[in-house]
Amino acid sequence: MSEWQDIGVDPLSQAKETKAVNRGLTPLPEPYISGMKLNSDVVLGDLVLNTVDENGVVWVCTDVDGWWGHPEPDMRDMQRGFGDGSYEARGRWSARDITLEGTFLCPSPSLVANARDTLVRAANLVYTGAWLRTYEDPPRASYVRLAGKPSIRTVNARGRVEFSIPLRAADPVKYEWDDSDPEGYSIVEIPCRNAATGATGNGVVTN
Repeated sequence: MSEWQDIGVDPLSQAKETKAVNRGLTPLPEPYISGMKLNSDVVLGDLVLNTVDENGVVWVCTDVDGWWGHPEPDMRDMQRGFGDGSYEARGRWSARDITLEGTFLCPSPSLVANARDTLVRAANLVYTGAWLRTYEDPPRASYVRLAGKPSIRTVNARGRVEFSIPLRAADPVKYEWDDSDPEGYSIVEIPCRNAATGATGNGVVTN
């Protein structure tokens, strides 16, 4: 018996390894009908990005920096007095800093002022915050406020405007969002323990 079998792992043959690596390195074929996919999958408050609004303005999110990875960890270094190393100390996650970047494309310069006003109102997150939602699987959301001054810059005469909005989620957790509830919560009813009905009084709640 090999060492792999000793620890309960089935060894891969060289052919399987080569096939798996080659598949991962092979580029996907270009679709026959290609183009931008506007799935309305990023939302800040009432502002929907990756969509075309009722005026024909195209709203595109180009990045949500700080959203897909971990927030900054805060780990204290408690050094030992006269010994090597430090004491084992429990850390915590800092607030999540996020930068929402995107652009909007206007079919006519006359629509720029209205679209820019929509963006300014959506980024007015000093006195009150808003939910930032991304429709991945499952949808995720964090409550955010402004972390700095937004940047809004017009880059051509037709009305292409690029923007960058620095946000901060005081609670770094990304919560699962339920569209069936106005506040995004999933309601779970956990019955009390009842021997007659077989209810255990236990339940599972997914964050």
